[in-house]
Formats: sequence, C-alpha cells, structure tokens
Amino acid sequence: MVGEDRRYVIDASSWISIEGHPAQNLILFCVGKLIEAGKVRCPPEAWAEVQRCPWVKAWLAQYQSQFVKSITDVEYFLKVGEVTGAFNVMAGARRRKERADQYVVATAAYLNATSNPVRYLAVCEETAAQRPSRKMVTACDAFGVESKSLIEVLQYEFPNEKW
Repeated sequence: MVGEDRRYVIDASSWISIEGHPAQNLILFCVGKLIEAGKVRCPPEAWAEVQRCPWVKAWLAQYQSQFVKSITDVEYFLKVGEVTGAFNVMAGARRRKERADQYVVATAAYLNATSNPVRYLAVCEETAAQRPSRKMVTACDAFGVESKSLIEVLQYEFPNEKW
C-alpha cells in the first residue's frame, strides 16, 4: 500500500473515541494535519452524532468546512439505500433515530467508484466480534470498502509517532 493515495471517511465512533484518550492532544493534532492535507471526509449524518463529545467537536470546528461534506448525486443516495437495505439493523432503519453508519459506508463506496485512483477507507471503532450483521465492518466488507480503526490510520500516516 505504500504510495497508494488513501483517504478516510470517519465515523462518529472514531471521533467519540478521541475524547478522554491518553493521547488525545496528539491524536487531534495529527487528525488536523490529515484534514489540512484533504485526506479526511465525514458525512454530515456522522458528524451530527458527535454531539456527545463537546470538547472534540469544539476543537475540530475550525476544520468543519474542510471535511464535513455532503454528496448530492443520485447514485450516492442509491448506494445509501443499498447499504440500508442490506444492513437495516446496523442502519437503524426502523428506529426513531436513524444512525449514520450507512452514510459512512456509502460515502466510501461511492467515492471509491468515482474517484480512481484514490482509495477511501472507512474509519470506525467497531469489530465484527459480536453480532456481525449489525456492524459497520461487515457492511464495509460487503461493499468492497476497507475499514480501519483511527489508531491504525494514525499508525500508517504517522509511523514515527509512538501510538
């Protein structure tokens, strides 16, 4: 993967994992560098879920216009529907409050299909250990999207830091 142009679609779970982390300041600094380099994207639906972390949200507010971006193409919304239909429990399709996971998966899948040779990865803190049909990593696999945790992304992008 060395030399590959990697970009990241970050889920709320990763943003939330920053708050209270022992390396919180270093993580925010490095994420800021990735945002400035144009390597980070976040669907507005995922960003809205970060309300539980006011400190992280306040710190990243300076960058919000650079990485929180909507896609308005019909093909994108069809992809959101495909992900929601295939993983309706993960998406919370029948709940009062819709989740953002399907938007993260659909954003990465759509951008991978339309922005070659750039590869978009989904960044989330979930694993498929329990109830895999409800997890974003399972949906990513089904739609051909690689998924990594935030720390894995930072280890790849900043190999000289002590993670």
